[in-house]
Amino acid sequence: MDKITARELIEFSRSILPEPDVDDEIKALIETCICQGHFELSSGKHSSVYVQTAPLFELHQMRGDLAQYLLLKVSMSVPLWKIDTVVAMANGAVLLGCEMARQVDKRFLFMEKGKLERGQFLRLGERVLIAENVSTTGGTVNRAIEELIRLGANVLCVASLVIRSPLPKGNMIPRVSVYETDFPLHDKMFCPLCESGEPLRERISEWAY
Repeated sequence: MDKITARELIEFSRSILPEPDVDDEIKALIETCICQGHFELSSGKHSSVYVQTAPLFELHQMRGDLAQYLLLKVSMSVPLWKIDTVVAMANGAVLLGCEMARQVDKRFLFMEKGKLERGQFLRLGERVLIAENVSTTGGTVNRAIEELIRLGANVLCVASLVIRSPLPKGNMIPRVSVYETDFPLHDKMFCPLCESGEPLRERISEWAY
């Protein structure tokens, strides 16, 4: 992907389109990180599509624009002033969550394997925004919500850059995203890609969320 910031992409679009749709421009940027192949996700599901968001966070301006846009989505469900702390899910969302916390001038924490480690803590009743890069089945974030509530937090909202499959109905915590779609998911035992002999991409399960 070319080194172009979200802001540059939007400004370029404005120069050629009479009435640009910023929402579509941001989605077009995310689509540059959609990979085709045969992947195993951390959920154990197989898919022909994987969203590798890491390139979106390489440049400060780009991740700043994406964080700002995601916070705009959050503000439609939860007033930003109510947030005490932004908690990022795993490695893939650390840069995004850190930037979101910086923009609202709040505390920033991150989870590892569904836990707060390295001396991080939450105060009783602390109001939390969860930041996530890609949500597939929603299982990981639901376990994180349970852990944060167990620690005494009040989870206000889950903000995902990408929701790649419709999430099952569950708790009443608002979910917002920038890009939402329905990419195919397959159980290992019934995966048409496996049946066709399509090889798995090596080490992809280490990056996929």
